[in-house]
Amino acid sequence: MSILIGLVLFFGVAELFLRHRRISMFYVLAAGILYGFVAVLVRLTMTHTIAHGIGQIHWLTVIMIVVASVVGGWMVQCAYSCGPPDLVIAGLTVVDPIVGVVLGLSVLGEAGPDFTPGIGMVMCLAGTVAIVGVVLLSRHHPEVIERREQAKRLRRELSSETPPADSATLKTLNSTREH
Repeated sequence: MSILIGLVLFFGVAELFLRHRRISMFYVLAAGILYGFVAVLVRLTMTHTIAHGIGQIHWLTVIMIVVASVVGGWMVQCAYSCGPPDLVIAGLTVVDPIVGVVLGLSVLGEAGPDFTPGIGMVMCLAGTVAIVGVVLLSRHHPEVIERREQAKRLRRELSSETPPADSATLKTLNSTREH
Protein backbone atom coordinates (compact mmCIF):
# COMPACT_ATOMS: atom_id res chain seq x y z
CA MET A 1 0.00 0.00 0.00
CA SER A 2 2.82 2.40 0.85
CA ILE A 3 4.35 1.79 -2.59
CA LEU A 4 1.11 2.86 -4.25
CA ILE A 5 0.82 5.95 -2.04
CA GLY A 6 4.39 6.85 -2.98
CA LEU A 7 3.68 6.30 -6.68
CA VAL A 8 0.53 8.44 -6.62
CA LEU A 9 2.44 11.24 -4.93
CA PHE A 10 5.43 10.86 -7.26
CA PHE A 11 3.33 10.88 -10.44
CA GLY A 12 1.23 13.77 -9.18
CA VAL A 13 4.27 15.91 -8.42
CA ALA A 14 6.05 14.85 -11.63
CA GLU A 15 2.98 15.85 -13.63
CA LEU A 16 3.12 19.32 -12.12
CA PHE A 17 6.76 19.70 -13.19
CA LEU A 18 6.37 18.04 -16.62
CA ARG A 19 3.02 19.61 -17.48
CA HIS A 20 4.54 22.14 -19.87
CA ARG A 21 6.48 19.43 -21.76
CA ARG A 22 3.46 17.15 -22.42
CA ILE A 23 5.40 13.87 -22.69
CA SER A 24 2.94 11.26 -23.85
CA MET A 25 5.02 8.25 -22.80
CA PHE A 26 5.32 9.60 -19.23
CA TYR A 27 1.54 9.75 -18.96
CA VAL A 28 1.11 6.28 -20.50
CA LEU A 29 3.64 4.72 -18.13
CA ALA A 30 2.18 6.46 -15.09
CA ALA A 31 -1.37 5.41 -15.96
CA GLY A 32 -0.32 1.85 -16.73
CA ILE A 33 1.58 1.48 -13.46
CA LEU A 34 -1.29 2.93 -11.42
CA TYR A 35 -3.87 0.77 -13.20
CA GLY A 36 -1.73 -2.33 -12.62
CA PHE A 37 -1.78 -1.59 -8.90
CA VAL A 38 -5.53 -0.91 -9.03
CA ALA A 39 -6.19 -4.28 -10.67
CA VAL A 40 -4.20 -6.12 -8.00
CA LEU A 41 -5.81 -4.18 -5.14
CA VAL A 42 -9.31 -4.79 -6.49
CA ARG A 43 -8.56 -8.52 -6.69
CA LEU A 44 -7.18 -8.54 -3.14
CA THR A 45 -10.14 -6.55 -1.81
CA MET A 46 -12.68 -8.84 -3.48
CA THR A 47 -10.88 -12.00 -2.31
CA HIS A 48 -10.68 -10.66 1.24
CA THR A 49 -14.34 -9.56 1.20
CA ILE A 50 -15.53 -12.94 -0.06
CA ALA A 51 -13.49 -14.76 2.58
CA HIS A 52 -14.22 -12.50 5.58
CA GLY A 53 -17.39 -10.57 4.76
CA ILE A 54 -18.07 -6.97 3.90
CA GLY A 55 -17.54 -5.84 7.50
CA GLN A 56 -13.83 -6.64 7.23
CA ILE A 57 -13.03 -4.40 4.22
CA HIS A 58 -9.81 -2.42 4.53
CA TRP A 59 -11.09 1.06 3.76
CA LEU A 60 -7.64 2.53 3.14
CA THR A 61 -7.27 0.03 0.30
CA VAL A 62 -10.63 1.07 -1.15
CA ILE A 63 -9.69 4.74 -0.88
CA MET A 64 -6.36 4.08 -2.61
CA ILE A 65 -8.16 2.16 -5.39
CA VAL A 66 -10.33 5.23 -6.00
CA VAL A 67 -7.42 7.71 -5.76
CA ALA A 68 -5.16 5.66 -8.05
CA SER A 69 -8.02 5.22 -10.52
CA VAL A 70 -8.70 8.96 -10.62
CA VAL A 71 -5.01 9.90 -10.98
CA GLY A 72 -4.56 7.14 -13.59
CA GLY A 73 -7.60 8.41 -15.48
CA TRP A 74 -6.14 11.92 -15.44
CA MET A 75 -2.87 10.56 -16.82
CA VAL A 76 -4.70 8.70 -19.60
CA GLN A 77 -6.52 11.88 -20.63
CA CYS A 78 -3.25 13.82 -20.61
CA ALA A 79 -1.64 11.10 -22.74
CA TYR A 80 -4.51 11.30 -25.25
CA SER A 81 -4.21 15.08 -25.37
CA CYS A 82 -0.54 15.03 -26.36
CA GLY A 83 0.01 11.76 -28.22
CA PRO A 84 -1.51 9.46 -30.82
CA PRO A 85 -4.45 7.45 -29.45
CA ASP A 86 -3.11 4.13 -30.72
CA LEU A 87 0.16 4.76 -28.87
CA VAL A 88 -1.76 5.39 -25.65
CA ILE A 89 -3.78 2.21 -26.09
CA ALA A 90 -0.70 0.16 -26.99
CA GLY A 91 1.22 1.48 -24.00
CA LEU A 92 -1.60 0.81 -21.54
CA THR A 93 -2.16 -2.64 -23.04
CA VAL A 94 1.49 -3.50 -22.31
CA VAL A 95 2.27 -1.66 -19.06
CA ASP A 96 -0.86 -2.40 -17.01
CA PRO A 97 -0.70 -6.22 -17.34
CA ILE A 98 3.07 -6.32 -16.83
CA VAL A 99 2.71 -4.43 -13.54
CA GLY A 100 -0.17 -6.68 -12.49
CA VAL A 101 1.76 -9.86 -13.31
CA VAL A 102 4.93 -8.66 -11.58
CA LEU A 103 2.96 -7.74 -8.44
CA GLY A 104 1.08 -11.03 -8.54
CA LEU A 105 4.26 -13.07 -8.88
CA SER A 106 6.50 -11.15 -6.50
CA VAL A 107 4.26 -9.69 -3.82
CA LEU A 108 1.32 -12.09 -3.77
CA GLY A 109 3.25 -15.26 -4.50
CA GLU A 110 0.84 -16.39 -7.22
CA ALA A 111 3.44 -18.21 -9.26
CA GLY A 112 2.46 -21.63 -7.99
CA PRO A 113 4.50 -24.82 -7.95
CA ASP A 114 4.58 -25.19 -11.75
CA PHE A 115 6.36 -21.87 -12.25
CA THR A 116 9.92 -22.56 -13.38
CA PRO A 117 12.84 -20.28 -14.21
CA GLY A 118 12.29 -21.20 -17.87
CA ILE A 119 8.71 -19.96 -17.74
CA GLY A 120 9.94 -16.81 -16.02
CA MET A 121 12.52 -16.24 -18.77
CA VAL A 122 9.90 -16.68 -21.51
CA MET A 123 7.60 -14.23 -19.71
CA CYS A 124 10.43 -11.70 -19.42
CA LEU A 125 11.27 -12.12 -23.09
CA ALA A 126 7.63 -11.61 -24.11
CA GLY A 127 7.38 -8.53 -21.89
CA THR A 128 10.58 -7.13 -23.36
CA VAL A 129 9.30 -7.62 -26.91
CA ALA A 130 6.06 -5.85 -26.01
CA ILE A 131 7.90 -2.93 -24.39
CA VAL A 132 10.28 -2.57 -27.34
CA GLY A 133 7.29 -2.56 -29.68
CA VAL A 134 5.65 0.30 -27.82
CA VAL A 135 8.90 2.28 -27.67
CA LEU A 136 9.39 1.83 -31.42
CA LEU A 137 5.80 2.85 -32.03
CA SER A 138 6.34 5.97 -29.92
CA ARG A 139 9.36 6.94 -32.03
CA HIS A 140 8.22 5.97 -35.52
CA HIS A 141 4.47 6.57 -35.49
CA PRO A 142 3.41 8.70 -38.49
CA GLU A 143 1.69 11.26 -36.27
CA VAL A 144 4.78 11.54 -34.06
CA ILE A 145 7.04 12.02 -37.07
CA GLU A 146 4.69 14.69 -38.44
CA ARG A 147 4.71 16.52 -35.09
CA ARG A 148 8.52 16.45 -35.02
CA GLU A 149 8.70 17.94 -38.51
CA GLN A 150 6.21 20.66 -37.53
CA ALA A 151 8.28 21.44 -34.47
CA LYS A 152 11.46 21.73 -36.56
CA ARG A 153 9.74 24.10 -38.99
CA LEU A 154 8.36 26.18 -36.14
CA ARG A 155 11.75 26.34 -34.42
CA ARG A 156 13.35 27.54 -37.66
CA GLU A 157 10.66 30.20 -37.95
CA LEU A 158 11.21 31.28 -34.36
CA SER A 159 14.98 31.32 -34.72
CA SER A 160 14.73 33.53 -37.79
CA GLU A 161 12.78 35.95 -35.61
CA THR A 162 9.62 35.48 -37.61
CA PRO A 163 6.76 35.77 -35.14
CA PRO A 164 4.47 32.74 -35.05
CA ALA A 165 1.10 33.12 -36.69
CA ASP A 166 -0.96 32.76 -33.51
CA SER A 167 -1.14 31.17 -30.08
CA ALA A 168 -2.23 27.86 -31.65
CA THR A 169 1.17 27.68 -33.35
CA LEU A 170 2.93 28.13 -30.02
CA LYS A 171 0.72 25.44 -28.48
CA THR A 172 1.64 23.06 -31.34
CA LEU A 173 5.31 23.79 -30.80
CA ASN A 174 5.02 23.06 -27.08
CA SER A 175 3.10 19.82 -27.65
CA THR A 176 5.70 18.55 -30.12
CA ARG A 177 8.64 18.97 -27.76
CA GLU A 178 7.86 15.63 -26.14
CA HIS A 179 9.52 13.67 -28.93
